[in-house]
Amino acid sequence: MKDYISHLLECQCILPVYNKVEKPVYHNFVVFSLMEEGLLEEKYVECNNCGIIHKVTGFNKSDIISDTTNYKNLVVSKEDLSYNIPAKYLEFLTSKKVEEIYIWEKINYLLDNNIEEEVIFNRSKVDNFIICEIIQVIDKDNFKLKREKFQRDILSWVKTQN
Repeated sequence: MKDYISHLLECQCILPVYNKVEKPVYHNFVVFSLMEEGLLEEKYVECNNCGIIHKVTGFNKSDIISDTTNYKNLVVSKEDLSYNIPAKYLEFLTSKKVEEIYIWEKINYLLDNNIEEEVIFNRSKVDNFIICEIIQVIDKDNFKLKREKFQRDILSWVKTQN
């Protein structure tokens, strides 16, 4: 069985909130990648802000593809995954409006490989806390939901551990 990792990629686009900042703050987005013997499998992903295609070349590294049209078919979409994910999970992901493709990919991978694991599908800020909504993938027919509350400083530490 292959290993997997979720990691950040940096795009060249800038979120509108940072348009007036003197030094550009480039957009980062999370991708799900498979690994074999410590090397990431080649993969093409689409920036969730500007739609540009990236070729994943390593952990937190990518090459931007200038001709997006020819590579668009190599990008895995939620629609592609919806044919593989069991109806119960698909209904859940759709009803909770989970937009991040890496979450869909991770759940699909866990189900395909019979791995029981928790996946954070939503985060929200309340005062000095981060509330994480979590789906525990059990098998193709069952999952559990839970919420956990973290202090903001603790969540930063948790992210570095994943």
